[in-house]
Amino acid sequence: MVKREKEALKKEALRKEKNAQNRQKSYKEQERESREAALQSSLSSQNKGFALLQKMGYKAGQGLGKQGAGRVEPVPLNIKTDRGGIGMEELKKRKADEELQNYRRKAQMKQQGEKKSIEDFRYDDIKSMETLIRGYVLYSEFNCITSQADLQSHLMCHMLHLT
Repeated sequence: MVKREKEALKKEALRKEKNAQNRQKSYKEQERESREAALQSSLSSQNKGFALLQKMGYKAGQGLGKQGAGRVEPVPLNIKTDRGGIGMEELKKRKADEELQNYRRKAQMKQQGEKKSIEDFRYDDIKSMETLIRGYVLYSEFNCITSQADLQSHLMCHMLHLT
């Protein structure tokens, strides 16, 4: 039983390998492979442009120019894969900058709103403290608080309970 399973797994692996070898490659895959192969190989003297360079004194591996201080490697190949136009990158960058500015503006407005609410809260606390002081003054007039020190101690106790 184990032998049959091993043989079946081997056959399945071989079948998958053959299918991978025989499958038709897409146009893009074929194009990419041919481009990579062409970029890996150097130009031969059969190439007309390379033959002209050699006539002018160029040697393979040497930099371009009179002193040979120019480019040694070819200009890098940059292939666009998306369907956006030439200015698409700049447009995306500008939109990202605008979104960042909007986010910062909203965050700043939120922060200002929080500051304002804290100030309003403090203002409300001061108003309530004034009301309490008036109440304690009235209370002291009618009851046991007879001195300024008693009033301050009562106010301090009340303030500790508020916080």
